[in-house]
Amino acid sequence: MRKSYGAFKSVDDLLAIRGLGPKRLDKMRKYLTVGKPTPKSNAFPNQMPGKQPRANPEQTLSAE
Repeated sequence: MRKSYGAFKSVDDLLAIRGLGPKRLDKMRKYLTVGKPTPKSNAFPNQMPGKQPRANPEQTLSAE
């Protein structure tokens, strides 16, 4: 349904959502931004910074 209405233009536009009133929006406001989404910068979202990804257990090692 969001696609048919388009993106939110401001944080205050969220008040049009049923169940989201001014008090709740004020509590959430510091966590909210409106704009174009940023691209994902991490190909491995579960990977912690500075950690190497674990090997896939389904892959077998071959001795050459």
